[in-house]
Order: sequence, then C-alpha cells, then structure tokens
Amino acid sequence: MNELILDTNVWLDYHLSPRPAHADAVALVKGCIECDIPLLIAAHSLKDFWYLLWQAGKSLNISDRELSPETASRLAKEVAWAATAQIADLATVVGSDASDTWLALKMRQSHDDYEDNLVVAAALRSDARLLVTSDQDLIAHCPVAAATPKDALTFLDL
Repeated sequence: MNELILDTNVWLDYHLSPRPAHADAVALVKGCIECDIPLLIAAHSLKDFWYLLWQAGKSLNISDRELSPETASRLAKEVAWAATAQIADLATVVGSDASDTWLALKMRQSHDDYEDNLVVAAALRSDARLLVTSDQDLIAHCPVAAATPKDALTFLDL
C-alpha cells in the first residue's frame, strides 16, 4: 500500500535530461530509493518506455552528433535496453490480464486514453498509494490518488 506507480512519462523524464520535469523525476526516484518507498511500473509502460526512449535517442544522436541513422539507432537501442534494465531493477513490474483491458475500456467515458486507463488499472491491481504522472489530463480524471512528480515530492516530504 505504500508503493508508488510511476507512469511512462515519469520514467522518460528521469532518463531524458532535456525534458522539463527531469529534475523532479530524478529527485522523486532518488528520494524513494533512499526512503525505501517501493516503486512500481505497469508492464505495458515498460514496453512503451523502451520504444519511446529508443526513438528519442535516435533523434538526439542524429542531431547532436551528426551520426548516420543506422549508428544513431544502434546507440539509442543500447541505451534503451540499459535504461529498461535499470527500471526493472528499481521498480516492481505490475502484470496485467484481461480484467485490466476490461477496466480500461470501461473507463473510456471518464478518460478517453486507453494507455492511461491501463496505468490506472495497474494502480488498482497493485493497491498503489499514489500514481505519479506528468499528464495533467490523467490527474484530472484519475479515479485513484494521482500527482505530478513535483507534487509527489511535497506529498511524501522528500
């Protein structure tokens, strides 16, 4: 019940320094580790994270280093694998089944984002204390306690 489930965007903020919420995401993860607050990630979020980090890395490597697309892709993929392994070490992966799909579909009337609804289903499945996301729309429609990384830092007194 004391676990925090972090949305995909928070893990992207943590790993990508150009993102606006990077410092808050780093402080949150570091504070949770130091205070033994368990972190969770939905299984589908880990897959999404890997793909999105790989895509972001390709773009950064091509523009910043003038690498060939093939080399940029290979480097970005290595970073995505390493970062995904790091998350798997830091957070417990919350599995899903058909009931999560059912719930995500039923929540469409209140929040029209299937991926977000799967994160909510994972939060409910795990009985997480707080869903942490940078998505203001999800926070506004979330049927479980939800906060931005910055607000979570305040809430947890980290």
